[in-house]
Amino acid sequence: MILLTSWSAGFSVQAQEPNQLLDREFWRNQPSLEMVQSRIQAGDDPTALDRYDFDALSWALIEDASVDILRHLLTLEGNDVNKLTHDARTYVFWAAYRDNLAFVKELHDLGADLSIVDEHGYSLLNFAAVTGQTNKELYQYLKQHGADPFNELNHDGAHALLLLAPFLQDWDLVMYFEESGLSLSDKDKNGASGFLYACKGGNVEFLRELVAEGMFEDSVDDLARNGAHYAAMSTRRRTNGVEVFSLLHEFGLRLDVADHEGVTPLMIYVQGKSEPDGLAFLAGHTENLNALDKSGYSAMHHALSSGNPEDVQGLIDAGWKSDPTLFKPESLVRALASNYASRNHDLFMSKIQMLRAVGVNPNQLLDGGESWFHLGARTQSMELLKFAALQRLEINQVSEEGMTPLLEACLTATNLDVLNWLVSVGADVAQTTPFGETAHDLAMENEALVSMNLDFLKP
Repeated sequence: MILLTSWSAGFSVQAQEPNQLLDREFWRNQPSLEMVQSRIQAGDDPTALDRYDFDALSWALIEDASVDILRHLLTLEGNDVNKLTHDARTYVFWAAYRDNLAFVKELHDLGADLSIVDEHGYSLLNFAAVTGQTNKELYQYLKQHGADPFNELNHDGAHALLLLAPFLQDWDLVMYFEESGLSLSDKDKNGASGFLYACKGGNVEFLRELVAEGMFEDSVDDLARNGAHYAAMSTRRRTNGVEVFSLLHEFGLRLDVADHEGVTPLMIYVQGKSEPDGLAFLAGHTENLNALDKSGYSAMHHALSSGNPEDVQGLIDAGWKSDPTLFKPESLVRALASNYASRNHDLFMSKIQMLRAVGVNPNQLLDGGESWFHLGARTQSMELLKFAALQRLEINQVSEEGMTPLLEACLTATNLDVLNWLVSVGADVAQTTPFGETAHDLAMENEALVSMNLDFLKP
């Protein structure tokens, strides 16, 4: 029996920053129970949630920590057996995610609710399936304690067998779930069958078996997405290569067909999901590399916005060239800006150099008449601000909303570093918003800055 104890009893050490118990790398290094207890004694809160709502026990379960650690963390006040963590999942979800059936049983014995559905519509059974668990005993235990495979569907209307299809190696689990009335011929709300779900996994041998069973007729869903779209999506743990696309081409599927939103498999594949051989094959079987979806994005737009530098270079190597008759070159720059994050600045710079190499000038106005200065100010990225300065962009550029980079920075700053730097390179402190507010006015309204000396912002 596990007894709850207060983790804070017996010491008054102030918590240190950062909390190592919320650092996934700490758990990847497989700490001992003594190391975990040492971090708690040093002030790390073992019950705190990080910004994504993971806590220490969540990470410990995900990274397969030893059972003595799991049991110890569960005894601490604030780590209730049904505590909601990331995506409204309780600890039993993370135990199932790691196929830790023994701890699933311990949690259940302690009162874990096995009927909880997470915020994405996954029951515990379906969460185990969508994360690729192939242990029949896990599913059997969940069924014995109330799981109902036939009636448990996610938000897309998919049941456990469809969700498990990308991970299947043989027919054993297929036959197991058929006993509950499920079939790979069933379809979700979008008309996707088990064949399409299996395409995500890229197992060419199993796909051949499905085709031999007559399932290829279900190779297009109600949104006009075929097996190549699903293969391009892949799974969280896998990126598909040339083998599955070559197989689908062999089966007669068009690899460049657009769905109802104009999205082709290549557009999906270059969003950080590609391998070089697969990208070259898909691009080689795509008639128009500059085809646009209904949002006005081509494959290159998607690669710049959401992909890796390798995706961008792969398209260039496949013969991609900017076509101003289809879209304005500045739209490529705006796509690159759309998902900028300071932590990925090096990747951003790699894409910038690639655009320059094919003749696209990155020093163009972004959406809303903004410049790189505005984006750097809003994201508090000194690296992007310095990049903008090196491009000799106008430091006091006024956006369509009447905002300069300095005014933008005053809204989002958490310290004075960016503000001081902007002023030092010529930002005009007298410039006002359309409502007559100065930089000093905005900074005084920023709770993170209000206690600081803001006199340098006065006009």
